[in-house]
Amino acid sequence: MRIRVPIAVAFVISCFGSTWLGLKSQAPIGGSLDKFVHFVVFFLMTILFYWMLDLPRKKLLKLTLAVCVIGASILSEIIQKVLGASDRQFDMNDIFANILGSLAASGLSYWYHGRQLERRRQARYDRLQSEVAAGTEETEAELELNTVAPEPAA
Repeated sequence: MRIRVPIAVAFVISCFGSTWLGLKSQAPIGGSLDKFVHFVVFFLMTILFYWMLDLPRKKLLKLTLAVCVIGASILSEIIQKVLGASDRQFDMNDIFANILGSLAASGLSYWYHGRQLERRRQARYDRLQSEVAAGTEETEAELELNTVAPEPAA
C-alpha cells in the first residue's frame, strides 16, 4: 500500500479543520445549512481519504466505506457530544447528512476510478494494436511488460 503524500497532508488538514468546526461551542451556521455543511465536509473528506491510498479498487472501496461512512460519520457526532461544549446537541440528522456525503463521495470516486482504469487499459490496447500493425516482431507479453527480448548471440 502506497500513500499519496500531498493528498494525505490535505486530508490531515481537513480533519483538523472539521474537528475544530465540530467542537466550537457555537455552530457558525445553523438551521438547514448545518446539514448541508455536514454533507459537504464529509463528501470532501471521503474523496481525500479514497484518493490518499493506492490500493486495488474494491479493497479501497471497502476500506473507505468502513472508515468514512461507518466510522467517521457516526463517531464524529458521538465525539462531538462527549468533548464538545454543553450547548451542542446530538442530532441523528447530522449523522444522516454525514453518511450521505460519504456515500456520495465513495460512489463518485469508485465510478471515476473505474473509468480511469478503463481508459488506461484502452490506451495500452491501442498502443499494442498500433505496434502490431506496424509490423514489430515483439510478442504481446513483451509489449505488456515493456521489455525487449535479448538479441541472440552471433
